[in-house]
Amino acid sequence: MKKQKVFFILSGLFFLFYSPFVVFADSDGSLQLNSDMITTQSGAGSSTSDFAIRSQLFSKDLDNKTQEKAKSAEEVTKHINEINFNKKSQNHLYQTNYQSLKTELFKNYSQTNVTSDDEKQASKNVGLLILLIIAFPLMILTGVVARSLTRRKRRKV
Repeated sequence: MKKQKVFFILSGLFFLFYSPFVVFADSDGSLQLNSDMITTQSGAGSSTSDFAIRSQLFSKDLDNKTQEKAKSAEEVTKHINEINFNKKSQNHLYQTNYQSLKTELFKNYSQTNVTSDDEKQASKNVGLLILLIIAFPLMILTGVVARSLTRRKRRKV
């Protein structure tokens, strides 16, 4: 019986320390709400709001506006993709020769050497692991003390 308890405790510790603290998601996290009915009933404990848009939050008008905004953003990206950067610019700033300015700009420049050290980032779950290391023995100690106290009560009765 004791070997079985020790096995369960060790397997639990193994699982806690070697299980990854990773969360997976299967969408981009955007919230898609479209409700045709807006209730105007106030529930118990609710407060009034000063926001003018609150009554329009899930209306069709606001949904249409967001769709129009998305379409306009698509049009902007379409226009950006149509820009031809190979054409000669008509702006006189791009036709001016700045070579003399560039040579004078870095004339007295001296490079400073900055040492860099590669360091690994500590896990953000260190606090949780320390808490588990402290809490698990305390739970075992609580169980042992409770077991001994219940045995004493049984002996007295």
